[in-house]
Parts: sequence; structure tokens; C-alpha cells
Amino acid sequence: MLATTLLLMAASTFAVGLLPGYAQIGIWAAALLVILKLVQGFSTGGEYAGATTFVSEYAPDKRRGFFASFLDMGSYIGFALGAALVSILQLTIGQSAMEDWGWRLPFLIAGPLGVIAVYFRSKIEESPQFQATLDAQEALAADAAAGDAAVAKGPIGIVKAYWRQIILAMILAAAANTVGYMLTSYMPTYLTESKGYDPVHGTLLTIPVLVVMSVCIPLTGKLSDRIGRRPSCGSGPSARSCSLFRPSC
Repeated sequence: MLATTLLLMAASTFAVGLLPGYAQIGIWAAALLVILKLVQGFSTGGEYAGATTFVSEYAPDKRRGFFASFLDMGSYIGFALGAALVSILQLTIGQSAMEDWGWRLPFLIAGPLGVIAVYFRSKIEESPQFQATLDAQEALAADAAAGDAAVAKGPIGIVKAYWRQIILAMILAAAANTVGYMLTSYMPTYLTESKGYDPVHGTLLTIPVLVVMSVCIPLTGKLSDRIGRRPSCGSGPSARSCSLFRPSC
């Protein structure tokens, strides 16, 4: 699943860079963009959760928060690198060329990056903890009746048994992502359109904030190993990092 979501993210992002404009296909350009953004969103949900679980299963119990925090740190470093790339393009090719065709370049880079990510994933075996859980499930399935096993393992049975936890997780994830994407995605637009900054400075101003956040996230992960997941999430040193520790609580 992790490899599948990596491919979905890379392919959908790469396809955004190839989209024809409104002048070529009219309203279908906007419709296709929305569809590709939806694919990105669904793949992000599976990709991030799968990667967090994968790292948490491999990490030692006493350092699980620290190692899992590198996923979120990598996300914010990626946002900072993306902002830096956009700034470099704005300064080198100019704003008019950027709006004409240069905006496609950052999206097209996702193609080779996705291939590299899937290659590395294919070289890593499943964690011992996952394999032990899989073996235990197969043993239980062999002993249980076929109908009972299907209900216990099916998605409907999971939703019925854990609907409260699922709703709570959705609320927490929505709150954390709303705050996170306001900084990483909307802030340059806000600085440009509402505060009067030019597009270059609107993007550049977000980079140091993203770098500082990236440095703080592993510290928060290390703090969670020392004082526990719940106290570290409740203390609020990093609202986004709370989503890291749910699989390992």
C-alpha cells in the first residue's frame, strides 16, 4: 500500500504539470485539476499513515517518537525546498514566464522523485512486528469460522467497533492539517494578496519559518519519548506533530 500511494502521489503531481490550460480545453482544465488534487489528497492520507506505521514498527520503543518525528520534519523540509525552488524560478525566469510555463517545472520533478521513492521502498522488507501480526491473524483466521473472520476483519466491522475513535481521529487530523496547510500552502498567497508583498518575497518569507519548524519537530518527538505521548501533544509545542504519535500511543 505504501508503494501504491507513493506512485499515486508522484503520478498525480506529475500529471498536474502536463495539464492543458483553460484556453485549450476550457472548463475541463479546472475539472481535471480538481480530480488530480483529490488523488493527491487520498494518496497523502495512505502514504503518510503507512510511512508513520512503518517507521514506528521498526523504531525502538524508547525512541519511537523521535524516529517517527523525522517523517513530519521531512514534510516541512520538503515544503521549504519547494518554496525555495519556486523562488529561484521566479528570480531567474521572471514572473511572467513563471505564470506562463515555469509553474509546471516543480510538478514535473515529482515524476523521477516518485520512481526513486518506490525503488527504495522495494528494497526494504516488512518490519518483524508487522510480520508477526500477520502470522497471528492467519492463525486466528484458520481457527475461526469463515463468516466470523470476515466480519471481524472487514471494514464494516471495524467501523462499527471503533466508530468513536475514527471520528475523533478525523477531527484531530482535520484540525492539525488546517493549521499546517495555512502555513505551507496558503501563507504565500495571503502575504501577496492581502499584505501587499510581491510574489517572490511572499514565498521567501515562509522558508525560514518552515526550517525552524523542521528543526523543532524532532525535539518534540524526543520530548514525547521522555514524558509520554499524551502530555507532549497536550502541551502544544507542535500542533502538527500530534498526528505523528497516534499509531504508537
